Amino acid sequence: MTQTMHKKKDALLAANFEVVREYINTGRSEAMHEEHQRMLDTCITAYGLLKKFPFRNVCIRKLMALKQMPYTTAAEYVDFTRQTWGDYLGIKREFLEIYFLQRLISEIEKPGADEAAKAKNFATLQKFIEHQPAERIDPHLMEANTINIQVNLGTKSFTLNEKVLAALPQPVRQQILAAIDDSVDDAGAEALLNT
Repeated sequence: MTQTMHKKKDALLAANFEVVREYINTGRSEAMHEEHQRMLDTCITAYGLLKKFPFRNVCIRKLMALKQMPYTTAAEYVDFTRQTWGDYLGIKREFLEIYFLQRLISEIEKPGADEAAKAKNFATLQKFIEHQPAERIDPHLMEANTINIQVNLGTKSFTLNEKVLAALPQPVRQQILAAIDDSVDDAGAEALLNT
């Protein structure tokens, strides 16, 4: 194939991917026809493969074998799928930690679970907690915090709790917040330090 034919094929594939992307993002496309539907089906297959095989080259090889396509075409599909649904494929450490903890706790709490397995799970949980940095474990996180605003009018005062504040109209809340804004500028900070 000549260089010009490769460029035309790449441009056509890119244009077709744009039609598929429009369909994915909006749920409709006037330009969608049978070829685009096949492309969408291949993208969905690539998405399923990416969930099982997140490494790009492994996923490309699996798609090549499954769909009987050349490497470059499979790579285009995998790259398009990663760009389109990439945020959903990337597994973050926080997600894995939460998943791990939830699974571990459910295994510990499972009725009728083997006592040796429970002991092992407790030991794993203890080891995980011991290796957490101290600043990540916030003892106040589990406490209930109540927010109150005390209003002083001369010799009288009253308190507005969180529920009352939430019930106020937005403009009133903004006025209250503007009135109690206690941000300190440079001159004020210097005066505080000198007292």
